Amino acid sequence: MSQYPVLAVGQRLTADVLASMLPIQARKTSASTRTSTTSSTADAELVITLEANAVYKFVFFLKYDAAVAGDIRWNWVGPSGILGDYALSAVSVGAAAATTEDLAINYSLSATGGAGGLGAGTACGAQAIGTITTSATAGTLTFTWAQFTSSGTASTLQAGSYIECTRIG
Repeated sequence: MSQYPVLAVGQRLTADVLASMLPIQARKTSASTRTSTTSSTADAELVITLEANAVYKFVFFLKYDAAVAGDIRWNWVGPSGILGDYALSAVSVGAAAATTEDLAINYSLSATGGAGGLGAGTACGAQAIGTITTSATAGTLTFTWAQFTSSGTASTLQAGSYIECTRIG
């Protein structure tokens, strides 16, 4: 069983060692919208810094609303050499009812992800869990997003959405 960080018997617990055990989190404190665009742009609040040569458990939760015709899409932008996969639970893109879900779909961190909207003002959620591995380059992991299909009705990413990475190796 691997453990991070590896602690030796008698090792002094410093603030740096204790801080390295904490999850890295970013949370939206205000809503943002995208209208009539399928070009993903960075969300200013959903950005975290990752260390080089590290493995993380990766969790995200998106609270959003979108027109049935607009939906929501996202991409992750990270440091050079970043790899990752996650399983997603969300309303299917193009779905007209909440009974249509994508469950445990394996997405690559480098692929476009997406979730369906059920109408402007109708709250939806998407959640995922996976892993991220960084290479020799540290840097930021940024959530970028847009509408899946261009719509004159805004897609909104709500306050309370978050990303969290916990170093596991």
